[in-house]
Amino acid sequence: FSNDAEGGEACKSSKAHIELGRVVLAHGAKPIVLGTYQSLESASQAIEMKESALAKQMGAIYIPVSEDFRLSQALFPDNAWLHADKMHPGPDLVLLEAARLYSAIFGSPPTPHEFKVAAPMFGPSAHFVGSILASTQDVAAPATQYTYAEQRVTDIVNIGARPAASH
Repeated sequence: FSNDAEGGEACKSSKAHIELGRVVLAHGAKPIVLGTYQSLESASQAIEMKESALAKQMGAIYIPVSEDFRLSQALFPDNAWLHADKMHPGPDLVLLEAARLYSAIFGSPPTPHEFKVAAPMFGPSAHFVGSILASTQDVAAPATQYTYAEQRVTDIVNIGARPAASH
């Protein structure tokens, strides 16, 4: 997201996002920028400021995630926020992002209840190496069903219930 004078990768990425936003708008849809996450407070706040500015340039709905993620980690440190690699989202961060998307699309937070994801989901102990295909790595097979307990869903939905910023 940087605007470096040499036209680096971050600047090219922003231009690509803006062009994609134009294409989405031209087809009668509203683009959405789903934010990323960072555990460090200063980096988290900086990310949200840059993402918000990008969403505004795109005419997109902005869904901030980073500060909710940081708050969530502090309130519920035992939840599966990240995988073992401490980088990729774990099941609870995926749920936080999904709740935020739902709120942006439907205008209100989802109603919490227990639910099961009947699809492969790697557990929080999965560890992947760089950009090597997951199918070629020595990683335990993903669970074919993951259950989110109602209280966990309630806790996460309530953290992620702030409205998305529309631009």
